[in-house]
Amino acid sequence: MTPTWVQIGNEINSGICHPVGSVTNPAQMTGLLNAAHDEVKQVFPNALVMIHLAQPQKYSSMTTFFSGFSGHGGKWDMNGFSSYGSASLAPSIVANMKSISNAYGKPYMQVEFGGPVSKVSSTEATIKAYLTALKNDGGQGLLYWEPEVGYGNGAWDSATHEPTAIMNGFTAV
Repeated sequence: MTPTWVQIGNEINSGICHPVGSVTNPAQMTGLLNAAHDEVKQVFPNALVMIHLAQPQKYSSMTTFFSGFSGHGGKWDMNGFSSYGSASLAPSIVANMKSISNAYGKPYMQVEFGGPVSKVSSTEATIKAYLTALKNDGGQGLLYWEPEVGYGNGAWDSATHEPTAIMNGFTAV
């Protein structure tokens, strides 16, 4: 089975394989990421290769990464972003995702999200807010990061081992 997309790196705002592949060495960083891109395409030629950055609300770190990466011949097909902001911040955070993605002509999605399992209705509302903003601004989707975890940002009831109402946020948009 061919994956739809393959993410190279995880929240790599400052680069990879420091110090050689940091954003302060954009040519080397780009070389490392392009090698990963090429290997993915060799195995899965039709898979989209995703670059994943964190905190799109910090727009300057996005532009620092992408200007260095793109400026040195970076190869990628899609942008992925992590954000754990509140429902009230969702529209502006998604607008940043869209803006940076449009600047480089790439589709985008939110590949990490989570919220306190102790605040079911708030987290459910935040999912709805992100999904609505992503849908309205052309985003490709939203992934809940480790919904079954027990460290507080999961979406599973630790007593019943069943999903909480948090997951209802995915069905209401």
